Amino acid sequence: MYLLSIACVIAITTVNVWMVGGDFFQVFDVISFLFLFLMFIPLLIAGGLFKDFNNAFRLGIGKRKAANLMELKRAKEAMSLAIKIILADGGFCVILQQIILFSNADNFEMLRPSIGVSFITFFYALGMILFLLPLQARINIKMQEFISEKE
Repeated sequence: MYLLSIACVIAITTVNVWMVGGDFFQVFDVISFLFLFLMFIPLLIAGGLFKDFNNAFRLGIGKRKAANLMELKRAKEAMSLAIKIILADGGFCVILQQIILFSNADNFEMLRPSIGVSFITFFYALGMILFLLPLQARINIKMQEFISEKE
């Protein structure tokens, strides 16, 4: 089901780009993705939850059961931190790109395509959050099930 949701997000994105007369590769920018990724991992490590973030995928997608409630709580906190980091990182990158863009702009016609490219980073951030939200919900459900099993 998780893979189906990923396929739906990609399909909806492709259809929306096609409807406005664009090309799918207009929303594909490796540098913007690297900005997000290269800031996300160190911040997650600095928070001390990188291992728990990986563990959240094993608990949420895989069939593995949690050993204890603390493992589930740490996975939940890692997912929450990851979503917050991605959102803040996306906003930071867009604002930084806009500051640089507006300080170096000569005319309005030059700004239009550059503004669109700068928002791709935030688009990627929101896309990543769309993939993490169902996983976060599954972790919450597994936590509730674990608590009810112990009672």
